[in-house]
Amino acid sequence: MKYIIFILFICIIILLKYMKFGDRASVLGYIVRKLLFYTNYLFADYINKLNRKYRKGNDENWKVKEKKFGKYIIKNITINKVKAGLIVPKKQKSKKIILQLHGGGYELGLPYNNLHFAKKYSKVIKDFSVLTINYRVAPKYKYPAALEDSVEAYKYILKQGYSNEDIIIVGDSAGGGLAIATVMYLRDNNIKLPKAIITMSAWTDLTNKEESFSKNYKIDPIFGVSNKTIVFTSRYAEGMDKKTPYISPIYGDFKDFPSMLMQVGTNEMLISDTLEIVKKAKNNNVDVTVGIYKGMFHIFQSFKGILFESDLAWKQVREFVKKLYD
Repeated sequence: MKYIIFILFICIIILLKYMKFGDRASVLGYIVRKLLFYTNYLFADYINKLNRKYRKGNDENWKVKEKKFGKYIIKNITINKVKAGLIVPKKQKSKKIILQLHGGGYELGLPYNNLHFAKKYSKVIKDFSVLTINYRVAPKYKYPAALEDSVEAYKYILKQGYSNEDIIIVGDSAGGGLAIATVMYLRDNNIKLPKAIITMSAWTDLTNKEESFSKNYKIDPIFGVSNKTIVFTSRYAEGMDKKTPYISPIYGDFKDFPSMLMQVGTNEMLISDTLEIVKKAKNNNVDVTVGIYKGMFHIFQSFKGILFESDLAWKQVREFVKKLYD
């Protein structure tokens, strides 16, 4: 009997994953969004307290645990005193690499993220190594620390013999904004640009003045439940001009940018952070692909294998990269 109940449970979950009402999110996507909203709403103070604890626990001396997982090997490396994790396919045939910049509002370091997205990229984009760095974060290290570390990581990759055409820079949330700022810096300093940029729910306007920031406040389950969340309290650019393009790349120009894929959910306060850059990039004849996912929330891609929309987003990533090298 218990096996029948288990099978029925699995069938229900699968049904909820793929069932949709009109053009809205999948039923399971809707349920997850609501659970996140009410969890963050009811336990906002505790979650903010926990985040503050993680921020205090940021450790630039933290090391990636070297180990094997599946068809990959994780190595620990250091780039100008910055710790990093390198995920390498055991049977890699090509010399291609992804520079992955984690999110966390410029205050939560790689120990908090624990290579979460880096591992997903390594599995979705076959035959690529993935380098993810524990860049310095606020409040101890404010702008331009994170930018300096990401630029140095890119230079390190070039020194290892990689062609710029075989490098893709990716980032989620604050890491998405940092990925774009990094490419702006590379372009402005005549350093060869990567093949492409991929962002997920990028935070590109630290002034928080974009229309959706206030418009979507009541429907964003991650940032809209409290004015104490990281997008309100980040100290990365404290006391500085937040319209500086290397801080908020939405205020920069996109001349000569490489191909871009930008993904975002319609229920995000940060949706304008993506759409405005897409508009500016297209005006500069940049090859831009945008993925807008109905009813989705900040970094919904972390639910790969669970949410239909997350699986679609990762499929778009895989197809985007495949097209780059066809």
